[in-house]
Amino acid sequence: MSFLLPLPPAPRQGLLSLPVLALVTVSILALAASAVAQENAQATAEASTPPTAPTPAPRLQPEAVRSETLADSIRRTAPQTQVVWLEAGADRFLALYHPDHSGRTFANALILHDNLRHPDWPGAVRSLRQGLAAHGWNTLSIAVPDYNPPPPDVALARAAADLSPDAADADAGTTDPDTTATATPEPAGEDRSKEIPDQLQQRVKTATGYMTQQAPLPLAIIAVGTSATILAKQAQTLLRSNIDGLVMIDPAPLPQLEGFNEALDAMDLRIPVLDLAPEFYPRSDPVLRRQNARRLGHDQYRQRLLKGFRRGLDGAEPLLQKTIRGWGKQQFGES
Repeated sequence: MSFLLPLPPAPRQGLLSLPVLALVTVSILALAASAVAQENAQATAEASTPPTAPTPAPRLQPEAVRSETLADSIRRTAPQTQVVWLEAGADRFLALYHPDHSGRTFANALILHDNLRHPDWPGAVRSLRQGLAAHGWNTLSIAVPDYNPPPPDVALARAAADLSPDAADADAGTTDPDTTATATPEPAGEDRSKEIPDQLQQRVKTATGYMTQQAPLPLAIIAVGTSATILAKQAQTLLRSNIDGLVMIDPAPLPQLEGFNEALDAMDLRIPVLDLAPEFYPRSDPVLRRQNARRLGHDQYRQRLLKGFRRGLDGAEPLLQKTIRGWGKQQFGES
């Protein structure tokens, strides 16, 4: 007779793991609910907070854009020209220095281009900058600040805005004198073109100092168009001790700048002045300048009309060079 021993009962694993599974399930559900709550809270916060606009990069002025582009081009294509960045206070500007390579250096020439151009502008500026450096001159051509006066209709509108009702009451004596100073706000888009002469003067002072450091020689300024008109006035005061001569190429009238007169300003300069103008359609009246020079006894004033040429002086570059070189030889003793 055999005896069968009873097997022990199988462990009740399923029943024993139910509490553990329940605890794990509750924990997972709690974590999921917390994550959903955090996402909802973040989404609500983002929806209620206005988007932050990206900070725009500072916009370069047109003159700065032209100067940066020109500097890169000159470095690649004209290694004989030294690209220099000069500073006049907070104003940083481009200058192209081309030392004389004739071996007979006798003078410095600071060249100022016409309005809205650049220091290597094709035509007179480039021709003089490079050509004079082959005949005894160190040349430095600098960037001139852009002169952008408002159109006449905008200027008239701004002038009319100055006469507000409060200003009219003040003229009539009916406005409280303590409030008249702030009664009329400044018009939007303030015209800063009147600051250009002072800005140009500071650049010229910096540039003449730079040239003197490079070579202490007689210095003449060669200015074209608008720059010629401004420099004829500026040279009367602070620049008189820094320059030894002025060449004006077809000076342009500036009716919106008070105190500048291209027909008279150069006549107060007691330094040699060479006035060059095209025969046809000059930008201002050369006959009037010549008459004023004679009337005021400016015996160092010389004028030449470039026969056969018109405004812009296209094609007159060789004649301009020859005329300025001859004048410089007489004034500064070219060797």
